[in-house]
Amino acid sequence: MTTTREFHFRPQERAVLFVGLDCATYWIVQKLVAEGRMPHLGALMRRGATFHTECEEPVVSPVVWTSIATAKTPDKHGVKSFHATSASVRTKRIWDLYAERGARVGVMGHFVLWPPQKLDGFVVPDLLALDDQTHPDDLRFLRKLTEAQKSDKEQGLRENLRFAKEALLHGVRFSTLMAAFVEMLRRKVLRRPLIEQQFALRVLKQRLYADVFIWLHRRFRPQYAYFHNHLIDTCSHIFWKYFEP
Repeated sequence: MTTTREFHFRPQERAVLFVGLDCATYWIVQKLVAEGRMPHLGALMRRGATFHTECEEPVVSPVVWTSIATAKTPDKHGVKSFHATSASVRTKRIWDLYAERGARVGVMGHFVLWPPQKLDGFVVPDLLALDDQTHPDDLRFLRKLTEAQKSDKEQGLRENLRFAKEALLHGVRFSTLMAAFVEMLRRKVLRRPLIEQQFALRVLKQRLYADVFIWLHRRFRPQYAYFHNHLIDTCSHIFWKYFEP
């Protein structure tokens, strides 16, 4: 048995990447994989192991994902509602275990990350964060940018150029910026249903965060990294009523 004091990560050891697909309903994933419409996920499933789990009440994202990250039930980990903060967590999450053993970690978008921990690596809180705090601080622009995109208030040219500069400096691809520019024009010119606008903005936000995460992963080279995909969940809230009337 290896004790915490004796165990330290070495740079050459295999790194872990955890991608959280929020609301990726298992039977739908199986159907899409069988149809060949999700080849990358299908390849991962064939090379690894898959299983189905049942959630305990309450079935709300911050509670469920904290249970996954701690392997503990809500009465033990302390998160019991949407309004929990990182101060509510009473036990260590998987990245805490890595960090205390000397590993560099990177966590983006996981629930109950606010206020962010000052770890060796990077921490970007989820969409329920109460302000724009990140670690390191230069990632604060992410929250400001996405909040500006959701606002009906039109941003000036100087503000848009500042956002574009910050985005490019933090790994956002030019194609993603162009998609944001096109979406901005569509909002001005076209009269689209609100539901279409919401969907487009959610896709754009996920692309932006994915670009930044990849850039951060290359910059910090964490031994444990986590990326949370909110897109399936947020779009299911809008569209599931059409899928299963």
